[in-house]
Amino acid sequence: MNEEFNEEEYMNEYTENLEKATHILPSIVSGFIDDACKVSHMNEIPAALSFFTILGQLAKDFVVIPNGQSREDTRIHFLQIQTSGTGKSTLYNFTGPVAKRTFEGINKKNIHPTNLPLALETGDFEGPKAFDVMSVVDYTDAGLLSDTVEVEREEPRENGEGTRRVRVMERVAGILEGSGLAHWDEFEYSGVFSTSEHKKSAIVYLNTLMNTLAGENWVITKKLKEGDIQKTFCERSVLAMTYPPKKLEEVMTHKGVLQRMVVYVWDVPDFIQDKMRKTQILKAGKIEEVNQPIDKYVGALLKLYDALYQRYEDVGRDLTQTVQFADDFTDAYMFRYEQMQSFIEREKPQVREIASNFTTRLLKMLLKLSVLNCIAESPQYSKDEDKFIVNSRHVSQAAFLIQNCYSRLTMWLGSALRVRRREELANSKQTNLEGVYLKMKDKDEEGYVSKKLFMDAYVKSEKVSQVQAYRDYKKHRELFVEDKVGRSVFLKLRGEEKE
Repeated sequence: MNEEFNEEEYMNEYTENLEKATHILPSIVSGFIDDACKVSHMNEIPAALSFFTILGQLAKDFVVIPNGQSREDTRIHFLQIQTSGTGKSTLYNFTGPVAKRTFEGINKKNIHPTNLPLALETGDFEGPKAFDVMSVVDYTDAGLLSDTVEVEREEPRENGEGTRRVRVMERVAGILEGSGLAHWDEFEYSGVFSTSEHKKSAIVYLNTLMNTLAGENWVITKKLKEGDIQKTFCERSVLAMTYPPKKLEEVMTHKGVLQRMVVYVWDVPDFIQDKMRKTQILKAGKIEEVNQPIDKYVGALLKLYDALYQRYEDVGRDLTQTVQFADDFTDAYMFRYEQMQSFIEREKPQVREIASNFTTRLLKMLLKLSVLNCIAESPQYSKDEDKFIVNSRHVSQAAFLIQNCYSRLTMWLGSALRVRRREELANSKQTNLEGVYLKMKDKDEEGYVSKKLFMDAYVKSEKVSQVQAYRDYKKHRELFVEDKVGRSVFLKLRGEEKE
């Protein structure tokens, strides 16, 4: 689906976009982008969104975002859809260690709030939530979700003399349960794009866990064979990547899971892939010191965590008061929505129809990213009263990221629809050629018909010129068997039986 681009214009636009990212985003995010892209070239927007996915997870138990009568949490679920070999996994090789070590640091602090819904389910109120990274390739529904299994254990006898072995039912947590990241390096195998029998419920699970944590709709429930309903408490943020799968357009149109995520889709132009490959060739046979500043960003994220925790304590643990909104926030938010609508209206109807399915969800992501930019920027303010106040600047920062995702989405949709139209047109030409042949009555006993008579019939049937008729035939030449007798050419449809 890769289309031709003007290389100079494309690179000028990329450079301009990179400069905006450097100047508009919080300094910690700009630094993260710069260091991540030293190993994952030209992946600035995915790097920024990966950072905010981690930050949104850290903030989820300290911040509730008011949104009219509803409440939103701070989690960002990010999906990077990009051509193979263009730095997706390499980016995670930077992001993953930052996330894991940050989560380890949070767990060591041992101050995080209890997982209350899980505690109410199990009766275990001891200890704060623990964070980790769930990262698997192959799994079953049963492995993802919590379950109840029968186990043997020792317990004291009633008379106090020794112990006895008893069989009891015990709850076992699934790998989805908990806090941290749910990471897919190969999201194409998640069950969203091609649902196998043992992953048939993946879309339901993903849709559920991405519901707001303010309420109960995020808890995944499963009816067990024995009659009980088992709950899985997944508060993770999804961080996933994949190459553009064949059914991507269909999933975007007919399934709601991608609309709940921030999706960055990039069908990387051939000339950029060429640059990336040449960069790798120049490194072949050479030893490079790997000195990624992982600890730098772990330290920065833990400082943000500490600041959030202190703010949470200062407002009496009222999650709706941890961040507040400046007077200029609403006007800025409305402006960015109208800007998004204007952008959509310039697109072709088919693109507009599919892209509009993402608008409502992207508005929520714009709201969340505004809050997260505010949190990331708070250490830059010297006065406490200036911190954790979401203003128009933070909306602009969020809009920069959302606009990049949105423009990539519409660009990809436009390209995908053009390819589909070409395929449909080609298929219709093929069908029409076959149809004209089958209707002809001048076939001999072996099914052959004069090519000249066939082409005349096709011109008449399809109302096209002789030139166009021969072009269509040439494109689908493999459909027919030709036989030349003297100067005359005869043809029959390949596979036709003798009449």
